[in-house]
Amino acid sequence: MEDELLELKVCNENNGTDTNKTTNPQLLLNVVLNNRNDEIDSTVKKYSKDILNHKFTDQDNKNIILIACINERVTKDTLNILCQSVKSHFYYSIDCFDEAWYKWEPLHYVARIADPEKLTVLLDNAVTVNCLTTFSENALHVLLEYQQCVKPFTTLLYNGTESRECIIVNSEKEKIFQCAKILINRGIDVNHSNFWNETPICTAVRYRYIRITELLLTVPNIDLDNYKEGRLTIRAYLKENHIRQDTLSQSNVLYEDPVKILFDYLKSGDEEAFVQFNNENIKDYANSIDGDSEFNTSGNMLQYCFKKGYLEYLQHDSYDEPLTTSSITDNLMLDVFYSKGLGKCIEHLLNNGADPTISYRKFSQPLLEAAAVVGYYPFVAILLQHKACKITSDDIFKILPKLYKGNCELKNHEFY
Repeated sequence: MEDELLELKVCNENNGTDTNKTTNPQLLLNVVLNNRNDEIDSTVKKYSKDILNHKFTDQDNKNIILIACINERVTKDTLNILCQSVKSHFYYSIDCFDEAWYKWEPLHYVARIADPEKLTVLLDNAVTVNCLTTFSENALHVLLEYQQCVKPFTTLLYNGTESRECIIVNSEKEKIFQCAKILINRGIDVNHSNFWNETPICTAVRYRYIRITELLLTVPNIDLDNYKEGRLTIRAYLKENHIRQDTLSQSNVLYEDPVKILFDYLKSGDEEAFVQFNNENIKDYANSIDGDSEFNTSGNMLQYCFKKGYLEYLQHDSYDEPLTTSSITDNLMLDVFYSKGLGKCIEHLLNNGADPTISYRKFSQPLLEAAAVVGYYPFVAILLQHKACKITSDDIFKILPKLYKGNCELKNHEFY
């Protein structure tokens, strides 16, 4: 009855004419939440692409596909029919990543709740397994990071006469293991490092996912020597923390991909190695992306440097103190830019032809605009003043209206 009233309302809004289309997304939401699977396809056909991507305010501003992924009421069969219907009628023109939450895809959300059945549904519907978030996390990163509760900790246990030091670790739920197994079998890149230069096995050993660690160790060419947990390589960490005492086979990982090597230098903060790579000639790689495709990428090297420096600045308690024109050469933002903002790498990339006007699906703003609207002025300055600047006057004029006080939350308008 409720849906009939909704359809009547739509008909009245269209002056009583039947357009075979609806502008009320609540119809599909009701069908999906109640698992009325025989109605899904006919309901999807009533929508335009924009309406189908509607964000429901009472569902944490998620669209219908994300809701179907994370809502416990929605079954795997309903999700499957919804995905097939959307694919049939719109052929991937519906972009489902969450703009408001670090560009998470449906796969990331399902990994977060560790639902192996829905995970299989998404992958069976041609969802790419190596899609990345803003912070370059794949679904295995998300699964291991967001399912953990606390790190293992040491405590003393008494039996009345003696005490013994014991390590308390999390329980490893079967659904988490099954999700990890599915992702690995479907070809997720187990050696991909996230924004903080951590591969999935780094997180697995940190939180003592013992079964998943053992599973990862069976993957050919799993990298145990180029990434660290704390001060130790993964190989050394496994031995020192008594996770694996036997001799592990030597990694056969030999990185020949210059792009991966350069990104790992950036993510580890090794500016000197980055600048010196290939005798300081990286012209062929300066605009390369992180990840396996432009559709999945979190961005290129120059965009990584922007995110890294600005996030380091935001970590400080006093980051929101207003700047003044007298503090242009002596302030926290500038200090952070020089100490942790990868300034040498930015300069080196620009020297080698990095293009700050490039944008991607998950980094849609030109870099100048992205830095300007958050007030990251050292980055703006280095882009504009570089001798090989590719930014035109038209590029600048397009950004200026976005910096007006009425359009922007920038705290430092007078300073700018």
